[in-house]
Amino acid sequence: MRNGGGRAELVGRAAEKGRIRREIESVEGGHGTSIALTGPEGIGKTALMAFAAEAAREALAGHDRALVVEITAAETEHDWPYSGVQLVLSTVLGSMTPEHREQRERGIQQIIDGLDADTKPSIVARKLEGELTQTDAPAIALIDDAHLLDSQSQDVLGFLARRVGPYPVGLMMSSRDVEPLPPVLDGLPRLRLFDLEHGDAVELLVTHHPDLVEPVAAELISRVRGHPRTLLALAAQMSPEQRSGQVQLERYLPVPAELRARMQAGLTDMTEAQRQALLMAVISEDQMVEPVLAALGGPDQDVARWLSRNHLDVNDGLFQLRWPLAGSIIWQDADIVERMYAHSLLAREYQKIAPDQAFWHEARARLEHDEGLAGELERVAREQADRAELGRAGAFARESVRLSVETGPRVRRVLLAGRLAVFAGRCGEALKLLHEASHSDLSAEQMDELALLEARARLVSTGEVPTELIASHAERMSETDPDRAARFWLVAACGFADRLEPVEAAGYLDRTEPHLSKVTERTRASYHRAAAWVASLSGRLSLAAELIGGAARECSVFAEADRCLRTAMVLTRLERYEEARRMLRVITDERRFGDESIVVGYAYVVAVVNEIRAGRLNAAERAAENWQRNVGAGRADRGPVPAYMIRAYALMGQRDKAEECRALTEALARRRGDGWTTGVLHAGVGAMHLAYGQPNEAMSALERARDHALKYDDPSVLPVEPDFVEACVAVGETELARQVLAEYEVRVAAVPTTWARHTLARCQALVLGDDADELFAAALRTGIEDISPVEVARTQTHYGWLLRRLGRRTEAAGWLQRAVVLANEAGAAQLVNQAEKGLGGGVSPGAGGDNGGSVSLTSSEQKVAQLVAAGWRNREIAAELYVSIRTVESHLGRVFRKLGVRSRAELARLVAISEE
Repeated sequence: MRNGGGRAELVGRAAEKGRIRREIESVEGGHGTSIALTGPEGIGKTALMAFAAEAAREALAGHDRALVVEITAAETEHDWPYSGVQLVLSTVLGSMTPEHREQRERGIQQIIDGLDADTKPSIVARKLEGELTQTDAPAIALIDDAHLLDSQSQDVLGFLARRVGPYPVGLMMSSRDVEPLPPVLDGLPRLRLFDLEHGDAVELLVTHHPDLVEPVAAELISRVRGHPRTLLALAAQMSPEQRSGQVQLERYLPVPAELRARMQAGLTDMTEAQRQALLMAVISEDQMVEPVLAALGGPDQDVARWLSRNHLDVNDGLFQLRWPLAGSIIWQDADIVERMYAHSLLAREYQKIAPDQAFWHEARARLEHDEGLAGELERVAREQADRAELGRAGAFARESVRLSVETGPRVRRVLLAGRLAVFAGRCGEALKLLHEASHSDLSAEQMDELALLEARARLVSTGEVPTELIASHAERMSETDPDRAARFWLVAACGFADRLEPVEAAGYLDRTEPHLSKVTERTRASYHRAAAWVASLSGRLSLAAELIGGAARECSVFAEADRCLRTAMVLTRLERYEEARRMLRVITDERRFGDESIVVGYAYVVAVVNEIRAGRLNAAERAAENWQRNVGAGRADRGPVPAYMIRAYALMGQRDKAEECRALTEALARRRGDGWTTGVLHAGVGAMHLAYGQPNEAMSALERARDHALKYDDPSVLPVEPDFVEACVAVGETELARQVLAEYEVRVAAVPTTWARHTLARCQALVLGDDADELFAAALRTGIEDISPVEVARTQTHYGWLLRRLGRRTEAAGWLQRAVVLANEAGAAQLVNQAEKGLGGGVSPGAGGDNGGSVSLTSSEQKVAQLVAAGWRNREIAAELYVSIRTVESHLGRVFRKLGVRSRAELARLVAISEE
C-alpha cells in the first residue's frame, strides 16, 4: 500500500492491525504512506480507526520524537473554508513536544494565519508540502470522518496525501463506505471493513468461539449486523452459558469499553429530546416506525426528522437502528425514569394500532405489581406460543411473572415461562424461575406442578432421568391425582426411551397404563406416543405402527412438536424413511417450532439416524453438521451424533473424521456411562476397521458391541451381527461365524425387518463360501427396493468377488460395476474403493484363511509373500508385478494379518517352513 499505487484496493472482511502496522513501519523507516479507511457508518469505520491508532502507537512506541495525532472532523464546520486544515495543523502543533513545537510553530502558524476564503487550495498545499520537507521524525495523523471536512481542506489534504512518499509522514483518513469516494480520499490505497453476509458472519463467530451455537450467533448478528470485530468483541464477553444458548442474551448488549469510548463522542452532542427519541426507538419491540414517530409528535416534528435521518433505516414500515450498539449505550445510560417514560409514550400509541403490544410497553413502564396487566400478558403469551412465536411468548410470559402478586396466578405464569424456556433449551433460566417461585405458602398441587417442570428441565439439561424426584411425587398421588402422576411417569418413560433403554421405559409405561381411563386426552396422547417409541425399540413394529398412526394433531405447540418428533423416530424404526424425512422437515426446514427450539436439535439427531439407515450418507453428513451448528462445536461430545457418524464417515472414506467422532464418543461414553452410547461406539469402531480391511481389529470391537446389541429383540436397533459375521469370515473364524449366524437367524425370524432379512441372506452366503452362488443371488432379490443402497452395494461387492474366485470374471465385473454405481450414489467412497479393486484385479475384502500358512492367501498375496521371503524390497516387487508400491504394501499388510506375523523376517521363516 505504497504511495503512488493508484486506486489499488485492499478489501478486508476483518481488517487486521498487522496490515496497517506494516504501512506505519514504513513511516518509521522514512517513507511516507497514505491510506483511505472506509467502512459502514458507525462502528465499522470506527473500528478501523481504532485499529489504526493502536497499531500506530505500538509501531512507534520506541521512537522518542514520534508523533501520533487523532483528529475527528465535525459536520458543524463543514461550511467554514479551511476549518479542516486549521483543525489538523493546530492539533498537530499542540501534540508536539515543547522542543519540537518551538522549531515548527512559526512556519505552521504563518500558514494558519494566511488562510481565508479567497486563498486557492493549491497555494496552501504547496506551503504545507514545504513544511513536510522539514519533517525529521515519524508523524502519523489519523483523521476520522474526513468526508465531513470543508471542500477546500479536502482538496489540500488530498493533494498532500498523494505526495508524502519521500517524507516520514503517514496520513490515514476514514470515511463512510460510499461511491464515489470523497475528494480527500481519491487516488489513495484503500482498506475497507464492511458487513459480512450472514453465513460468513456465523462462520467467523463459531470459528473463534467453538462453544457458540448457531441460533445464538444468528441472534447476535441480527442485533448488530455483520461488523466482524464488533461481533467478535461481543461474543468474547458473553458467558459460556449465553454462548451455548442455555441463558438468554441481554436485550441490550453490554458494549465493550473500547467500542463504547469510540462511539460515546458522537452521542454526547445530542439534546435531551434527541436522546429520548433514540431511546424510544431502542425500546421498540417490533421495530414499527409509525408508533415511534407518532409518540414524538408525528413525522414532521424536528426531532422525528432527526431520528429518521440520522439513526433509522426504514423499509416497508419497519426500521432498523443504523448503529445497534449506539442504541444499547443510550439504553444503559438512561435512568429508570427515562426508560419508563419512553415505554409509556409507546404504550399510548400502540393502544390505537396493536393493543396486545401495548400491554408489553405498559408492563415495562411499571415497577409495581399489577395483576390485571399480568393476566393480559399471560393471555398474549399463550396466543403467541400457539402460533409458535416462542421468543416473544417467552418475553411476555416473563413480564407476566414479574407483575404477578397472587400466588396461584404467579405459579401458573411461572410454569408457562418455564416451559417456554425449557422448550428453547434454556434450562438454567427455567430452574431459576422455579427456585424463585418455590416457597412454603404453595399448595401440594402447585409444588407438584413445579416439580414436574423441574424434572423436564433436568432431563433436557443433563440427559439423566431424575428418578428420585419423579418417584417422590408420582407414587404419592397415583390414587388421588392419576393424571399428574401419569405425566411424571411419562417424563421418565420418554427419558429412558431416548437413552435407548426400553426395558426401563416400559416399566414406567406399565405404571401409567392402569390409570389411562382416568387421565386427560392430552396425557393419553402422550402415553401413546411414548408407547409407540418403546414398542419400536422392542421389536413390536406392528404395534408401534398402530399407535403412531392414530396420533392426532395437537392444539398445543409443545404437544405438536413432541408428536412430530416421536412420529419421525418411529417411522425411521419402521424403515419408512421418506415419511420420516418429511416429518423432520417440518421441524428443521420449515422451523414450525422456531429456531431456538430444543426440538430442532433432537430432529437433526433423528435425521442423522434416518439417513444412515436409508443409505444416504451425504445427507447424514449434512444433518450432522446442522446438529453441530445447533449445539455448538464446543459441545459436540454432548450428544449421540458423533457416535452414529463413526460408521458413516468410515464408509465415506473420511477416516480422519471417523476417528474424531470416535474420540468425541469416548468422552461422552465416559461421562454418561450408559450402555447405548458404549454399544454404538464399539459398533462404529468395528465397522470402521472392517471398511478399511482390518478384520482382526474389527472383531475385537464388534464382539464388545454385540454384548450390547443382544439386549434388544430387534437386531436392527444396534446393527452389529452382519459386520461381525463378515469379520469372522475374513479372518478364517468359520465356526464362530456359523455360531453367530445361527443366533442371528433366530433374531431375524422374530423381527424380520427388510434390513435384517437382506443382511441375513448375505451372511449366509459369506459363511457358505465358494458354494454360495445361489445364496448371493437370493440375497440380491431380498428387499433391494427398500433396503439401503449401502447394504446392497456391500452384497454386490462380495458376490462379485465370489464370481472372480470362481473364474466368472465377466459376471463378476457386472456385479462389481453395479456396486460402484450404488456406492457412489450413497456417498460410500470406501465401498467404491473395494469394488473398484475387484474390477482392477485387487484383493478380495472377504478373503479369509486359517492362519496356518500361505494356503490362506490369494494368488497375489502368495507372490508378494514369496518375493519378500526372498529378500526383495517393496519397490522391486512393485516393478516385478507391474503394480504400485501402495498395492504391494496393502498386500503385505493383509499377509501379515492372515499369517499372524509381525516382520519380514518372521514371514521369510514361515514361507521357508511351508516350502519344506
